Amino acid sequence: MSGDRSRWIIAFIAVSLMLNLFLAGVIFGRITLPGIRPAAGALIARARLRDVPTAERLRFAVAMRRHAPDIRAARTGLRVARQAVEDAIAAPNYNRELVQQRFADLRQAQAAQQTAQQTALTDALGELDAKSRLAIVNDQRR
Repeated sequence: MSGDRSRWIIAFIAVSLMLNLFLAGVIFGRITLPGIRPAAGALIARARLRDVPTAERLRFAVAMRRHAPDIRAARTGLRVARQAVEDAIAAPNYNRELVQQRFADLRQAQAAQQTAQQTALTDALGELDAKSRLAIVNDQRR
């Protein structure tokens, strides 16, 4: 009788442990994996497009993809400019003028990246009808 009881306890502990590991994995994945929350810098979260009809959503996605090379290039330029600022700050001999110039370059790279995103978004929103655009704006105000 005691052997049956200990088997049930061991089975219960094993199932409990597996369930806890599963839940920990889900929580860890939600915190660390991209795609669960909007990407940094995303102007419209994917969740806001859920109420848009499928055909319009596809046209929106195609319009955004047309601009993907420009957006990628702008993001690369932004990363390079940020690295240049960090390098200028970390240089053995601090050069105030160089740091100021790197910050000016960073501002230009940020403006270029924003312009690329906003141009893509402007074109993609043109693929949606007025009702869908209104739904996106109303969802964003919540």
